[in-house]
Amino acid sequence: MRTPVPLFLVLDALARLGQVDQEVLRLTAWEGLTPAQIACVLGISPNAAAIRLHRAGGRLAQGLYGPPNGVKGFGRVRTLLGWKGSVSRRSPKEQVR
Repeated sequence: MRTPVPLFLVLDALARLGQVDQEVLRLTAWEGLTPAQIACVLGISPNAAAIRLHRAGGRLAQGLYGPPNGVKGFGRVRTLLGWKGSVSRRSPKEQVR
């Protein structure tokens, strides 16, 4: 496993992304929201939120490391940055159970 990327490099790569990508990544990384919760915040479907998160993660990873080398999207960012946990598409009500 790679060592985590220094925060200043992540913030620099994040700043180079569009507003929508920045928002969805911040809602996940800083607020700890799931795609279902992000969907509620943004007024979109959970599937659309998951897709936005996946694509934004891919753009962030590409900004940090260049073109992908096997792992794509948000999963790649989680792996490369050493983030733990999984991203669930379950609705907030389902997660309480």
